[in-house]
Amino acid sequence: MKNVLAILLTLAPFCHANACNNDLAGTWKSDKDMSMAFLRENSKVRPEAEAFLDVLLGHFTLTFSDGELHEVLPDIDVPVSGEIKRFTGSDDRKAYDVLFCNDTVVVWSAKRSFGGGVDATTFNFVGPDTVWVYTGTTVPGVPDLHAREYFRRIRDESAPRSSTPSDTCDVSRIDFSQLSPQRTCQLRALAKRCAVSDRCQIECEARGGAQQVGGGCQHICEGGGAGQTDEDIARNGGAYATPESTACYNRPR
Repeated sequence: MKNVLAILLTLAPFCHANACNNDLAGTWKSDKDMSMAFLRENSKVRPEAEAFLDVLLGHFTLTFSDGELHEVLPDIDVPVSGEIKRFTGSDDRKAYDVLFCNDTVVVWSAKRSFGGGVDATTFNFVGPDTVWVYTGTTVPGVPDLHAREYFRRIRDESAPRSSTPSDTCDVSRIDFSQLSPQRTCQLRALAKRCAVSDRCQIECEARGGAQQVGGGCQHICEGGGAGQTDEDIARNGGAYATPESTACYNRPR
């Protein structure tokens, strides 16, 4: 699984366990069928890459419990250039932190399994026990598959979830003195509609923003840079941007 962002974090967590309808507790397993269905419908990959992913996906598990993340990927035989080769897996335990959460996303960070530094990952919830992670990348030399890896929670150890939404479109909670006029205009425009992603952005900025995450609150709340499908648009209550919010950045500065 490729993570959406790679950052060094000194940021304190944005939310507490009782401030979010979603949580990570339990074991999540990669869902090959959902991941491959999205790949085949929305991405263009060569047949050999598709065959490789078709074998690789569906094995990775992540277990979140008591501040510890346990990542497991077993050794897998995969097709490479017409030959079957062993893909070496991993079994890693490490601490993790929740950076931001609301009723649609949970952003968490953990030390990279290989190399130094910390990765931040956005879980985009499509149900209480189903999430997807954007697997696109901007790393030079690494192919951008523009794909998603879906995960299903196969064991739930979470506390009962609140049915009360954790965020609103009340922009009075935002310190606009820290934002550009264009961003201020955009948030006020989105507040008028108050779709799921709009509430996410306003809540994120009201909590101080995500200054150390590339792309900030907008990146977190808009799927980590992934394009919207028709299903995403319906679930969100519209496209991420509105004509009015887009116009905020087209005005003379």
